[in-house]
Amino acid sequence: MTARTQPTAPAPASAGRVVRRLAVVPPAVDRLTLGPLATNCYLVRHDRASTEAVVVDPSGSASEIRLELASRGAHCAAILVTHAHFDHIVGLADLAE
Repeated sequence: MTARTQPTAPAPASAGRVVRRLAVVPPAVDRLTLGPLATNCYLVRHDRASTEAVVVDPSGSASEIRLELASRGAHCAAILVTHAHFDHIVGLADLAE
């Protein structure tokens, strides 16, 4: 994800550069409780209108996660696994296909 830039007044002419500020744009994060141990899985998008999502710790079945993504008008663009405990990777292989 990239931050949006907002132009600011140029730096003094002697510096020969333009200064820009980065605006903090919080991502849209949805938490799902899935899998055999009710593990948290997160869907992270740039904003609520984004159609691409990063799935963090796909702890449920891939079909459950895909249904949740579809209900939000999104699809899985990437998968992030924070660690390899079985309850955090239950849906990894199927979701990656």
